Amino acid sequence: MTLYFPYNPFKLPTLKFNFEAVFLSIFWTGYFLSINVHWTDSWIASSFFPDVAPHTAMAIPMLFFMNVFWVIPKFLNKKKWVKYVLMVLLLGAMFELSRGILFSLVLPYDGPFPQKLWEELHSKNSLLTGELSFLTFNFFLYSYFYRFARDWIINQSLIEKLKVENFRLQSFFSQTDRKTSYTNHFFVKKRNSHLVLPTSAIVFFRAQGDFVLCTDNKGTRHIINDSLKNTYKKLDPKDFFQINRSEIVNIAYIEMTHPYIKNRLEIVLKESGQQLYTSNSRTPQFRLWLRNK
Repeated sequence: MTLYFPYNPFKLPTLKFNFEAVFLSIFWTGYFLSINVHWTDSWIASSFFPDVAPHTAMAIPMLFFMNVFWVIPKFLNKKKWVKYVLMVLLLGAMFELSRGILFSLVLPYDGPFPQKLWEELHSKNSLLTGELSFLTFNFFLYSYFYRFARDWIINQSLIEKLKVENFRLQSFFSQTDRKTSYTNHFFVKKRNSHLVLPTSAIVFFRAQGDFVLCTDNKGTRHIINDSLKNTYKKLDPKDFFQINRSEIVNIAYIEMTHPYIKNRLEIVLKESGQQLYTSNSRTPQFRLWLRNK
């Protein structure tokens, strides 16, 4: 299932968003259960995860989500990356300074305030130099992988949608521009004559070098002295579809389709039982073409 996490989930409460929300909830629940902050017993050895203050443990997922959904630039150009680096440094400095000042004032320390602040900034609760610093940098790094993988998945989904929309537009304009140019027959040259072959009797076309070989409903093959591209332009797209680079099929003679390897489909023709195969790139448009019939 394609992951999708909209920036405003209240406007787009989709199933794809719920899937990612459940995944992230389980992941971060496991994260909190594995860190001993005195709200539960850790199921991982305490020597691996240190005993830290709750606010320090809370800061790591906050940094993760801020980096993934807010701070990372949407468009990776030079100016925005400079702004991004400055923002990260500013947020990190503000958090550490605020935490250091608060803890220096609240916790019992001996000595002047600057010394207490310096010791707190280098204590185990520091996200940069403390005991959780390795988790801080690791999750910060993971946030990049998560964000870029997420954007790639979303972009792939959008690309597929755009392909389908592009096919719809092409079909619409082709039907509008070529409405009066469809042919209902082909002149096929024989030895000493020409055969008038109705398009309704043609099961499929196949490119053969510089010409096209078509097969009729009687299993007879005929040569058309034209390219497959020009031949396809003469056909009504409601009845004919180019399933790959070299073949065009008539919907009237399609008996059934079966899933084939990867994203391809196997097309079984009526009577003859012959099989044709769609290409990966044309399968989504072919499915849509069949559904619209």
